[in-house]
Amino acid sequence: TVLGLILLVFITINLPVTKRYIASQAIELLNNDFKMKLKIDDVDVNFFGDVRLKGVKMNDYKDFEFVKAKEIQANSDWFALAFNTSNLKFNKVALVEPDIKVITYKGDSISNFIRYIDNFSSDKPSDPNKKFKMKMVIDIINGKASIVNENHPGEEGRWLDARNIYLHSKEVNIDGSDVKADIGKFSLITKRWGKEHVVDQFSTNFEITKKHLKLADLVFNTDHSLLMGGVTLNLDPKTGFADFGDKVNWDLEFKPGSQLSGYDLSYFVTNWDNYTPISMSGTMTGPLNKMHLQNFQVRSQDVNLHSKSLKISEVLNKKFLVESDQLDADMTYKGL
Repeated sequence: TVLGLILLVFITINLPVTKRYIASQAIELLNNDFKMKLKIDDVDVNFFGDVRLKGVKMNDYKDFEFVKAKEIQANSDWFALAFNTSNLKFNKVALVEPDIKVITYKGDSISNFIRYIDNFSSDKPSDPNKKFKMKMVIDIINGKASIVNENHPGEEGRWLDARNIYLHSKEVNIDGSDVKADIGKFSLITKRWGKEHVVDQFSTNFEITKKHLKLADLVFNTDHSLLMGGVTLNLDPKTGFADFGDKVNWDLEFKPGSQLSGYDLSYFVTNWDNYTPISMSGTMTGPLNKMHLQNFQVRSQDVNLHSKSLKISEVLNKKFLVESDQLDADMTYKGL
C-alpha cells in the first residue's frame, strides 16, 4: 500500500498537467514575492522533467522589457520544486537567443539589472529570511547583450554592444542578491568606437555581492590579448559602481605571460593609438584614478619598465601623473 501510494505520488507529480501547474505557481510566486515581472508565451513540459519556456520576457522597474529569450530549456528537480517554489533547483538550464539590455537610466547611479537582482532578497523586518535561491548549470546559445549608461552621451555611455554570445557555466548559485558562477567558457563579439573586438575565451570564478565584484582564476583571451590572473572590484558602500574612477577600489593581479594589446585597451581609453602588444605582470590596487602598482613589469618590443612600487593618478582625467621611488627603464625615444 505504501509503495503504491509512493508510486501514485510519483506519477502525479510527473504528469504534464501537474508540471504546468507547478511551473505557473513558481512564476506567480516569483512575480508576487520578488517583483520579477516575468512573462512567458507558452510552457511545454515532458514526462522526464524537461521544461521549455517559450517567449520569455522580463521587465525592469520602469516596465522596460530588458530581458527576452526565444526559449529557456530546463531540466528540473520537480520533487523539490513541487514543495518549495522559492528555492528553485535545476540540473541544467539553456537560454536560447537571449537579448539582455542593462541600462543605467539618466539621473540614476544603479543599473536596472542590479535593481532587478536586489529584488531577490527581502530587507523587510517582517520576513527577513525570504530570499530567492537558485542553483543550476547554465548555457547561453547565440545571445545578445548591451550595457548602456544614459548619464554619458553617445559611445562613451555604451559600454557593451555584444552579439554571438555563447556561455557554459559549470555551476550558477543565486542566494538572494548574491550570485556566484563557475564560468568555464564565455565568448562574444562586441563593437565600440567603430572597432570590433572578438573575445574567444573568458573563464573565471565569478562572484557579485553588494560589497564586490570578483573574477578569480581569470583567463581572458581575445584575438589580440591574453590576460591571466584575477580581479576584485570593491564597491563603495554608499555609491556602489557610481563614480567608478574614484571610489571603486581594484585589487588586480596579472600573472607572467599576460599580454595586453593596445587595440583592446582602446576599447576603454579612446585616445590610445599604439596597438603594439604589451607583456605585463604584477599587482594593482586602488581606484583607476589613483592606482598603486607593485612588482609591476611592462615589456614591449621597444620598452621595458619595472618598478617595485609605482603610483599612477588622474588617468581618466587625461593627466597621467606617475610617482615612484624606483623605476628601471630601458626604451627608445620612438618606443616611448
